Amino acid sequence: MNITREDKGKLEAAIRIILSPEDYTEKVNKKLKDYQKKANMPGFRPGMVPFGIVQKMYGKAVLADEITALVNSSMSDYLVENKIKTLGNPMANAEKTAIPDWDKPSDFEFVFDIGLAPEINPELTNDLTADFLKIVVSDEELNKELETIRRSYGEFKETDVAEKGDWLHVTITELDKEGNILEGGFTNTRRITETIFDNEEIKAKLIGLKAGDKFVFNPKQAIDDEARVGYLLNIQKEQVQDVENDFELLVISVEHLNEADMDETLFNKLFPGKDITTEEDFKEALRADMEFSLQNESELNFFTNVRKVLLKEFDHELPEEFLKRWIMEREEENHHGHDHDHHDHDHDHGHEHDHHHDHEHDHGHDHDHDHDHDHEAPDFPKIFESMKWQLIENSLIEKYDIRVEPAEVMDFVKERYRTYFASQGALPMDEEEQEKTLTMLAEKHLQKKEDAQQIFDMLYNNKLVSLFKEKLSLNTIRVGHDEFHKLDPTHNHQH
Repeated sequence: MNITREDKGKLEAAIRIILSPEDYTEKVNKKLKDYQKKANMPGFRPGMVPFGIVQKMYGKAVLADEITALVNSSMSDYLVENKIKTLGNPMANAEKTAIPDWDKPSDFEFVFDIGLAPEINPELTNDLTADFLKIVVSDEELNKELETIRRSYGEFKETDVAEKGDWLHVTITELDKEGNILEGGFTNTRRITETIFDNEEIKAKLIGLKAGDKFVFNPKQAIDDEARVGYLLNIQKEQVQDVENDFELLVISVEHLNEADMDETLFNKLFPGKDITTEEDFKEALRADMEFSLQNESELNFFTNVRKVLLKEFDHELPEEFLKRWIMEREEENHHGHDHDHHDHDHDHGHEHDHHHDHEHDHGHDHDHDHDHDHEAPDFPKIFESMKWQLIENSLIEKYDIRVEPAEVMDFVKERYRTYFASQGALPMDEEEQEKTLTMLAEKHLQKKEDAQQIFDMLYNNKLVSLFKEKLSLNTIRVGHDEFHKLDPTHNHQH
């Protein structure tokens, strides 16, 4: 066997593989002898078919298979041994590769074109600056959240007269044309507020009602949405179109929501163990908690900003003509549903984008799928930008020794489950039982390859964000939530 490399330019090369009979004859004969042992043909006992007949029947196919496997493994080994980092997969050079003559096995010669990954060495320093949009919670947002919290921790108490926002426990009963209760008609009991109605007159009628009061209304005239009519009457949405009659609304009871007091009881429910005693401290703790929950959005945006900065700072060439050809050939194969033939290798050895972690981060793009599959022309600039970023990202991961260990993934999933069950008050009190349950749930969750990969991606991403914060200069810009969404180009395009 002889393998040589011929550079065709700065980032392209040709790999020539020459196989001689001594490279493949033994493997071909061994495979044919295996066939001979299993052959079952009329006129011969099982396993006793002459080798010449087996060779005549299967020789060409076995030879082609063995040559294909040998070429694939030889190419992969050559790239790894010579530390050649490639982009895309090697592609057969049809002009320089003769069609193999399987009837006359002798020397076989194959020539493949490869795209070379450029050598880059990105350095993160504080000379590089990226915007960090820190989302701050406004007083209006804080007060709105306070109201929601006080209502959710409040108590319902029965009251005499309905005010705006009160809950009414009512019975809704269908009437006939004369205004009497319709035998066999719709009837339902619900707890409602005035917000279920769209008609302002009907809304106004609810204010001031007491237990035992009643009035007549038409559901379809009082409510614009068929789904809400169905909810009120406890019928399917499809049945609403048949509703024509008026209904009687009878008040059974009225309940008023007394919002939770702003006292230490509420403070301790929201922030146990923090010893908050004043309303001012409670508001500040709540604001900080709200801003922390928005941090992920800020960091997603920050990652995108860093990506732009680093792509500009460490811009590099790609073997674009080779990559265009490779992408178009893949498109053609996907379009026709063909598998790779023996000239096109699916090996992963030596690929620049594989030598750390074979996945894209939340902010990256899979450059094989940067365009849809309606057979539109590929968006090459977008694909190339994605490839450039992958090279930078992987270089940073190697340079700064960023790793995500399986134990980290397991701990992350367990903590998620722990937080969820704690919020539901369903966490086992026994620590040993708790750990056993969480481990079982986490292991089951990580059995799904896509779920496990998503968490690996996220943890890699978190470590990269921490690295960027540590090494780069941050231009911190304090913005409100609404302003952030106007400034953030990734809003509604990220998960």
